[in-house]
Amino acid sequence: MPTEPPSASRSTNPSAASPSPSVYTATTNRDHICNVQQNIHFSSLNSETFHSMNSELRELPAVELSTLAIILKTVTESGIANQMRLTELILNDQDFFQKLMELFRICEDLENMDGLHMIFKIVKGIILLNSAQIFEKIFGDELIMDIIGSLE
Repeated sequence: MPTEPPSASRSTNPSAASPSPSVYTATTNRDHICNVQQNIHFSSLNSETFHSMNSELRELPAVELSTLAIILKTVTESGIANQMRLTELILNDQDFFQKLMELFRICEDLENMDGLHMIFKIVKGIILLNSAQIFEKIFGDELIMDIIGSLE
């Protein structure tokens, strides 16, 4: 009786060499879902709402005790486009951090806990913008220790 060579006795089952059709279907569905989500995201970025929100942030309010809540809301609730605009506005205001730290000292002296908490959240929000230019400004200023102190 003739014997088959070892390679001929192996099964050439296509499912053994490649994933089953259900794996392809799941992968295709996942890819399709990702594409749809990405298209929705990008189409929303091009929508009028996106552009009108971007134009809303024209300037920062003056850094005063009475405007801390507005500054906090601006910093913490801005979308991606407004974050870029916010970064630009902060960088253009040469005295922003100095005024904020002066306000921090005033709140400390007055033991104004609400003001101190708002300043903490503002500084944290600005750091979370993750802007290299803002980091350069903060770390290049003599205010760095005050800024760090506001986070304690």
